[in-house]
Amino acid sequence: MEGPRVNSWRQSGPLVYNLRVRCLSHRRLTRPGAGPPPASRLAPLLLAAVCAPACGDDKGFVEMNWMFLDTNLDGLTYPDGDRDDTCDLTGVDGDGQPVDFSLSVRLTIERSNCVADCIVREETFGCERLRGTITDVPDSGGEPYTMRARAIVSPGDGSPPFVPVESCVAGPGPRYRNMAAGQTVDLQVMQFIAYGYDASATPERDGYLDLAACRPP
Repeated sequence: MEGPRVNSWRQSGPLVYNLRVRCLSHRRLTRPGAGPPPASRLAPLLLAAVCAPACGDDKGFVEMNWMFLDTNLDGLTYPDGDRDDTCDLTGVDGDGQPVDFSLSVRLTIERSNCVADCIVREETFGCERLRGTITDVPDSGGEPYTMRARAIVSPGDGSPPFVPVESCVAGPGPRYRNMAAGQTVDLQVMQFIAYGYDASATPERDGYLDLAACRPP
C-alpha cells in the first residue's frame, strides 16, 4: 500500500495564501450579472484563471507550525535552537552504535466517530520543514474532523520510518475542527518533546536518542 505522500515545499504558506486570495478574487469578479470587467481588472482575472484548478469551491485548507524540544524543554530549531531543521540528528541503534535519523511531522485528518475508511487527508512533511499546509480538505458537513499531528522518526540506516512511542517523543493531543468550503483552519504551533534526546549533554553521546527504545513493539 502506498504510504503518505511527503510534501517537500519549503514555503507553502505564502504560496497557498496567494492562491486563496486570487481564488477569492476570481469568485468576486465573476459573479453572475457583474458585466464585463474594466481593463484594470483583467490581470487579476487572468491570474484567477491560471490558479482555477487549485481553487475548488468545496475544499478548505489546514495549516500548522511545529516545534521539537529536547528532554530539557530546549527547542532544537529556530527561534530557540541553533538548527534550521530536524534532519541529520544523531541517535544510537540497538547495539549502541551511532546512527543518523530525522524527525518529521505527519498530519492526519479523520472523520470523527468513524469505524471504517476514516482518513480524509494525510500528509507527511519532511524534516526540512517547520510549517505545513494541506490544501484540499473537503467540507466536514457540520461534524468536526479529528486532526492529529504525529512525529515520524526516519533512521538513516535504511530501516522503515516509524511513529515513536510516547515515552520517547510525545506529541500534542488531537484537535477537533469543523471545515467549510473555502475555510482556513490554523492549528497554530504543535509542540513535540523528545524525552530521549538531550542536545546539551556532555559528553554528547549521552544525549543521543535510543532508536531501538523509541520504536513501537
